[in-house]
Amino acid sequence: MAVGSRKIVRISSSEARANLAVLLEAVGDRRERVLIERRGKAPVALVSVDDLLRYQLLEALQSRASESH
Repeated sequence: MAVGSRKIVRISSSEARANLAVLLEAVGDRRERVLIERRGKAPVALVSVDDLLRYQLLEALQSRASESH
């Protein structure tokens, strides 16, 4: 799965536990996004701090826009 030019990797929670150091490098250094699945569902995403800050900014802008209408 890809969004824009960034790849989203889907892995199981057991794979995430076994490969945490590799995942941290992929997310922190290469800005990959990881969906961690448990029982076939992806309740958790591992994203870089930059992605998280962008998401928070987007939420704030959307909130302001809805308040002004």
